[in-house]
Amino acid sequence: MTQGRARTGQHPVHSDRERVVGVLLRPRATFARLAAHPRPWFALACALVLGLFWSGLAAGLAAQGHAPSMTRGLPVAPDRYYATAALYLTPLWIGLTLLTAATAHGAARALGGRGRWAASLSTIGPAYALPLMALWLLPDVLTWLIAGHDALGATVRIAAPAAALMVTVRVVQAVRAAHGLGLGRGLAAALVAALAQAGPLALLVR
Repeated sequence: MTQGRARTGQHPVHSDRERVVGVLLRPRATFARLAAHPRPWFALACALVLGLFWSGLAAGLAAQGHAPSMTRGLPVAPDRYYATAALYLTPLWIGLTLLTAATAHGAARALGGRGRWAASLSTIGPAYALPLMALWLLPDVLTWLIAGHDALGATVRIAAPAAALMVTVRVVQAVRAAHGLGLGRGLAAALVAALAQAGPLALLVR
């Protein structure tokens, strides 16, 4: 990621590191800045990093010969899942981030929102990708490194719902910042986006 540029009369320079921390810990002010001064590349960079690290985790598990503990509905044989997932997880997470932003944007506009696509992507993209990275991917990686693959199931049962909850909260905040909607309509738009990405996520990510 790169350093943001300052413009005359706008907010001072904010680095991508500050934006990442802001989305996780200071979302209201951060989303307001991103809505007013969109940074679509920042959203795409968040999705790319999420995908690359998740692909790396899958590749590491495949190299050790592991299979996922939850195998129902897998699109490939369990013993080939991690090797296959390592190839598609990066484009998948980018696609899910764009799908979430696009469906939330469309729903928000239908509910009276006035935000532009660039503002929606700049806010909703990080609101989706960063909580997944912090609350699901990072605990998975640490569990694997410290306790091994067999402990991942217990971690996922806690980490995945926690990440989903934080994603929902952050997407609501992002929609409201980008579109000027109230809480009820912001939540409705976020739930539409959540439903849109739930199917591919449940099928392809284990």
